Amino acid sequence: MHLNLIVRRAVITTGATLSLVAGGLAIGTAAEWALASATKVEPPAGIFELQARIEAAETKAASIRTQIDRLAGGSDSLAQMIQMANAMAVSDQAATESLRLELTQAKDALAAQPTPEPDPTPTPAPVRTATKAPTSTASRPVATPTPRHHDDDDD
Repeated sequence: MHLNLIVRRAVITTGATLSLVAGGLAIGTAAEWALASATKVEPPAGIFELQARIEAAETKAASIRTQIDRLAGGSDSLAQMIQMANAMAVSDQAATESLRLELTQAKDALAAQPTPEPDPTPTPAPVRTATKAPTSTASRPVATPTPRHHDDDDD
């Protein structure tokens, strides 16, 4: 029995060792699989890179602020122009109404005036006399070129 006990202990020890080795291999394989499927994380940026990103973002924000201010100024100017145009339209409407009233009064005054009676005697038409344009028989003088003096001594 003594031999049976040694064999049994050897089998149990070997089985326990194989179980531990198999468990270790399973844990290593699972760790590699988890590492391969995990998302890659970038290392944190350095302080200089972060400062450069902040400065770039501030520059972009300032540019956008400038554009917004320019647009706001343009919309204010446009609103002022619209108000001026509305005021001009109101004053033009008032002037139009005033002119219409004056026109109506002038028409009424003209209609109230008596119309002159036409003169029963016809006025004679003006007599036209035929006049002949004067004709000239004299000829026009023709311009003649003036002779030029050429001095041969200057040669």
